[in-house]
Amino acid sequence: MELTENEYWYWFVNISRVGRITRNRLLSIYKCPKNLFHADAKEIKSYKWLTEAQKNNIIIKDVDAVKKGYMYLKQKNIHFTHVNSPLYPDRLMNILDKPHVLYYKGMDINSTNNTVAIVGSRRCSEYGRRTAYNIARELAGCGIDVISGLAYGIDSAAHKGCLEGNGMTHAILGCGVNVCYPQSNIELYMNILDKGSVISEYHPDAGPLAGYFPERNRLISGLSDVLVIVEAGEKSGSLITVDCALEQGKDILAVPGRIDDVFSKGCNELIKMGAQLYSNINDIFDYLDRTKIQCKCEKNQNKNIFLATEEKMLYANLCFEPKHINVIAKESDMDIEQAIRVIFNLERKKIIRQTTVNCYVKV
Repeated sequence: MELTENEYWYWFVNISRVGRITRNRLLSIYKCPKNLFHADAKEIKSYKWLTEAQKNNIIIKDVDAVKKGYMYLKQKNIHFTHVNSPLYPDRLMNILDKPHVLYYKGMDINSTNNTVAIVGSRRCSEYGRRTAYNIARELAGCGIDVISGLAYGIDSAAHKGCLEGNGMTHAILGCGVNVCYPQSNIELYMNILDKGSVISEYHPDAGPLAGYFPERNRLISGLSDVLVIVEAGEKSGSLITVDCALEQGKDILAVPGRIDDVFSKGCNELIKMGAQLYSNINDIFDYLDRTKIQCKCEKNQNKNIFLATEEKMLYANLCFEPKHINVIAKESDMDIEQAIRVIFNLERKKIIRQTTVNCYVKV
């Protein structure tokens, strides 16, 4: 029974105990999985650089199991592409150590739009979360795809901002596409499937192994035209994405932070080392194909909202870092009861929000 080209590739990347380095060596000899599949067993056994287990796993084949495994992808609405397919993302073709195959769910991943990756720490400040959200929302309004990793913190904020701006966002996973990690992001995961895609080089049911996350970072940078770091501590994993972007020759922007802010030490150091400082959305446009930018960037939605005098006073004393209601009332020269009433009105107008109990920030 003959296999299709996709099925040959599916077999190839799922040969037990054969990793990417060994697969690259096999491809250098056989050029494609089909040739390896039909190679003479004696020839395979002659390679001293293969272990006995690897040789046996290449030689012993179960065509029915391969077809059943590939059919499973279709049953789960999982798309599959490989490096020789026209559906494989063009942006990944020129990166070192590109994955041989990709699994994805959702929309087409070979986007012709401008693409921007937004990454940062899982543990981030309210300022960082809001900045990532707003950058992504503005990019979405300009027809620019947003790429991130579905992690807590900056990644999640970037995906949410893009979705809010009715844009397309792509999540690169450190697990299989059938697995949502962290599980608490399941609602976001499902929303991304409607307006973007989740992408992985790992088997769809693969769990989140520690080594997968730094590996997937090369795909986050590889699929993007520009990389934006919003918040990163000194040892943030997002700095691995920066290293990948540098190797790939990508432009990097970093959002500056206070010099004493532990969440921004990595970003400040990147700027010191030559990364471009991000101050507004136009800084990103300088590195994109402007002919593809749709001039639909949203204006500040708060500009035309009518505020009463007491609302203006209180709003002026809020910022993008959480502030307790006692402090807000004191700075606004109001008693607590009055401050609560004004805050309630501002929340209804969706220009402030509560972060934790009795703490509020501007939206």
